[in-house]
Amino acid sequence: LTQGQSATITADVTGAGGFLQGWIDFNGDGDFDDAGEQVATDIQDGGTGDTNAAPGLISFGVPVPSDAILTQTFARFRWSTTAGLDTTTAAPDGEVEDYAVTIEPGTIPISGTVFLDNGTGAGATPHDGLIQGDEPGEGAVTVEAVDALTDDLVSTVQTNADGTYTLELPITQAGRETIIRIAPPTATFLIANVSGFPVTEVDPAGGVFTLTPLAGMARTGLDFGLAGEPRLTEDQTRTVAAGSVVTLPHAFTASSPVDVTFTLEDLTESVQGSFTTVLFEDTDCDQAIGAADTVITGPRALAADEAVCLIVRVSAAAGTPSQTDIRYTLRAEGTYANSALAFTLDNADRVTVTDDNGLLLTKTVCNATTDTCDLATGAGFSPSNTGAPGDILIYRIGFEAPGPEPVTDLVIFDQTPAFSVLSATVPSIDPQTTALSCALNVPATPAAGYEGPLEWRCTGDLPPGSVGIASFEVRISD
Repeated sequence: LTQGQSATITADVTGAGGFLQGWIDFNGDGDFDDAGEQVATDIQDGGTGDTNAAPGLISFGVPVPSDAILTQTFARFRWSTTAGLDTTTAAPDGEVEDYAVTIEPGTIPISGTVFLDNGTGAGATPHDGLIQGDEPGEGAVTVEAVDALTDDLVSTVQTNADGTYTLELPITQAGRETIIRIAPPTATFLIANVSGFPVTEVDPAGGVFTLTPLAGMARTGLDFGLAGEPRLTEDQTRTVAAGSVVTLPHAFTASSPVDVTFTLEDLTESVQGSFTTVLFEDTDCDQAIGAADTVITGPRALAADEAVCLIVRVSAAAGTPSQTDIRYTLRAEGTYANSALAFTLDNADRVTVTDDNGLLLTKTVCNATTDTCDLATGAGFSPSNTGAPGDILIYRIGFEAPGPEPVTDLVIFDQTPAFSVLSATVPSIDPQTTALSCALNVPATPAAGYEGPLEWRCTGDLPPGSVGIASFEVRISD
């Protein structure tokens, strides 16, 4: 028997005209006198209450209280030609049998699916909370049940690979207001489809809902639609000679359909009127302003996983004093398609006028196991990241000659991070100019499993304003 669930008991009886009585001491107080403890009353073979058509077998349903005792208790059954017998009164014929009974803790199953509500596939609408088209399930998402009154965690489970889950609530939660929530990965959770049972939305944008479960009633269809957070990379710091121009590349990726507007905000110059800024869309994502690249005006509607490459062109006026700088914010602001849920992402840039020549290095990282990494544009890369054992991390080192003179015969040093080794992909370097010839120098023969120093050597000149990329991949050790 299980708390809060109905069971069927079958008695094998012999003798015409018999009446079956049955009791279960559900509360374990040593008697059968409490309400609901008589589970069979004057049931005859083939008569009212017998659900078993076979002669000699009597079957009947037993509703088990949700608060039934979980330690061992007892049941008593009487079979006699005398009707209306209680648990102890003598009878002229028949039989009495007692049984030890153990009642299992009951649960209330709550089930559904966590999925990417990104509108992919025929007939799918993004961000409507309905699983449609090719919208995929999301595995390894934690689903939790919390008592709304005490804030105690009462049940937890992780979604299967296809995003489905079944959360087993203890039967003691019946009739109690319960919060069902998801502990998300890096994502924004939108309104879920909760048709089929009473749910009050506590925080639909955060994937938190509340309901009052009932004993013996399984609930299905609590589906959480999620939309991946858009990404904007990355903060930039550059130097420029007076009278020259510098370009600062950025990349925006929409993990889910969005409407977005790009602007330059909060411009601050240490010497007013020293700089001019223009925001371009880098249509071919080559980090250079070409004939096809246009000044950005107005909002953009982007599909799931669509990326926009951006370039901020900063011009320093001739005669601008050294160390004069400009600071501004590149802002991506918008809403998710078919939703009022808004987002704002900022990159903070700084450009400083200098008379010095030098080399600017920028190192970022992307988890290739969990994210989409675009080495050419830098989309998916950021100054920091997280990973688990076995994950592949890609490190991207951008190098640039920001001053008025070329950089000659440069050498770039790095090393594999602690608790990681090179993956099967060989470290690479792309100077993006024919004036510079580069190659990996250390290790001489790179191989998967290598750990230690890395060194790239380049001969020739890196022209002013030119940008190159060195990269390497590592696997986090188990």
